[in-house]
Amino acid sequence: MKFLNALSANGIRIEQAKEAFTHNGKQYPAKSFIIRTNQAFRPHILDMFEAQDHPNDFEYAGGPPIPPYDAAGWTLAYLMHINFDRAYDDVKGNFETLPYGEPVNVIVQTLPNNKFFLLSNKENETFRLVNELLSKKEKVYRTVEGNFIIANNS
Repeated sequence: MKFLNALSANGIRIEQAKEAFTHNGKQYPAKSFIIRTNQAFRPHILDMFEAQDHPNDFEYAGGPPIPPYDAAGWTLAYLMHINFDRAYDDVKGNFETLPYGEPVNVIVQTLPNNKFFLLSNKENETFRLVNELLSKKEKVYRTVEGNFIIANNS
């Protein structure tokens, strides 16, 4: 949801499917999100979704490459591991436009009734959650691979 909220806070129009729909033979569930590029902030949307390529610049022919001004990536969808499909033609369905600039509601999922949860060390949100739990004096364990294990106290 942080990704959608970042888009919404920047004035991007977000639509949500009221019911399941099909596009190019692929089925999408109800509550899927649609971001169209036919809106005022199209360049910003493309920056958030499309890969950014640094040009192949050299100081002189056969010389060393000119490094980028920074090494930070700015394709937010890639940085946040967002799964999305590009549609090059109009996506049709029963969609509602979410209010501009307002936070997108969190989708609530039922958690499994396990004793412990394994959290991947590859997600930024894992570290936010682990730090929050540690600040509350909760026990957090690490696996040999560096992932985190927390008790299900619900």
